Parts: sequence; C-alpha cells; structure tokens
Amino acid sequence: MQTYIETEIRGSIGVIRMTHDPVNALGYKLRHAISEAHSAFEANPDVAATTALLAQAPPRS
Repeated sequence: MQTYIETEIRGSIGVIRMTHDPVNALGYKLRHAISEAHSAFEANPDVAATTALLAQAPPRS
C-alpha cells in the first residue's frame, strides 16, 4: 500500500509530513490522508497545534 503521509507528535505539535510524489499533486487520496491525520490530532488532547510539511523525495539513482 502506498504511503501518502507520515505523522508524529513533537512536544504538543502534531506534524503531518506529505510523502507522495509529486508533493504538489494534492489528489483525493493525499487530501483524504491529510484530513484523517488532522482529525486524529484534533481528537488528541496532548496536541495543541498541527503543521504540514512537504517532504522532498530522495534523489533517484
């Protein structure tokens, strides 16, 4: 299964890292994954804020 995002909590900040190439192509599956992650962070009382990061793909060899 393709991974569209990675999530982690740093202190009280929920981090959503978009890993789907190209990261600027916000298709339905990527938007849905971001929405689900954001909803999970909102339900977590230990998370005070969220941020989204664009992850650059590793260089192709």
